[in-house]
Amino acid sequence: MNQPSALFYSRNIIGKVSRTFAIGINLLRGDLGNAVLTAYLLARILDTIEDDNFTPVQQRAELIALFIECLTKPEKIEYFVQQSLMTHGEAAHIELLHNSAKIFELFNRLPKKSAAIIQHWIAIMANGMQTFTLRYPNGIRIQTLEEYHQYCYFVAGTVGHLLTELFYEHSPWINAEQFTQLLKNAEAFGEALQTINILKDIATDAEKENEIFIPEEVLRAQGSSQIHLMQEEWRSQNKAALLTVIDLAQSHLERAAEYFYALPKMAIRIRLFCWLPLIYAEATLRDIKQTDAMLQPNGQVKISRKEIHSLLWASFPAVLSNKLSTWLIKKVRQRPYYHGI
Repeated sequence: MNQPSALFYSRNIIGKVSRTFAIGINLLRGDLGNAVLTAYLLARILDTIEDDNFTPVQQRAELIALFIECLTKPEKIEYFVQQSLMTHGEAAHIELLHNSAKIFELFNRLPKKSAAIIQHWIAIMANGMQTFTLRYPNGIRIQTLEEYHQYCYFVAGTVGHLLTELFYEHSPWINAEQFTQLLKNAEAFGEALQTINILKDIATDAEKENEIFIPEEVLRAQGSSQIHLMQEEWRSQNKAALLTVIDLAQSHLERAAEYFYALPKMAIRIRLFCWLPLIYAEATLRDIKQTDAMLQPNGQVKISRKEIHSLLWASFPAVLSNKLSTWLIKKVRQRPYYHGI
């Protein structure tokens, strides 16, 4: 039986490793769609290596270094795949890692400018992940807000830059002036989504990934600490500490909206691609403000499936008008918290 093509495989695996991003990526077409798909899967491969707390830290760091080499030296790819076979993680993520050669094949088939953009920003991301992996061999424990900003830049601010450069490269609707305007909020766009993911997944990260991203200094300011983050008797102090990170997320979301507003109206698919994670993030942050589920064992904040679908349908007309999208953001923020499916 013939092996599936690199593109076919990539389009199939994206839905297994992230159903949310699969929706947005499938909206993009042609070289832009292939470039964003490739970039996301490369980043997912990196995340899988970083998240593996069962493999010795030095081995993970070396694997990340080898991954970076693969971006410019295709002859290293086969060795990278062999070295990655002992990595632990979720089944779909490990499947992707073991099929890295197909993703690198897709990467090497991209237009040279697209590949150069991805290589530049994914390498910065990878170097940052390697830094934090070596800094915290027993599981990441962010200590200060400054360190938190550094981490978010590496894993998400880079994504904002990467996407913006790809949009400019491929969209006929984005001119140099608009590109410059987009760059002002590109990092905030990526970091807003990252901070909200961190907030909603506090329990999952602490209990399953052995990682705590809420800065120690923020918790200590309320009399708590990372040691007490998941303890019920400390919940009020921990929720108070989260207000600092929630305010940061809100600030970044405001700038993420400005990023969206700066996208030209004619770039409809790009606007919808950016809008969906933004409006879902708004709904998630609204719920985070009204619950402490993320501080409970096995707890997580998820917006309901009903709201996901209703926002999806409402988004199609909203992306055509900044006025409509602003109105929808306000409506989402005003909706009361509902714990349902």
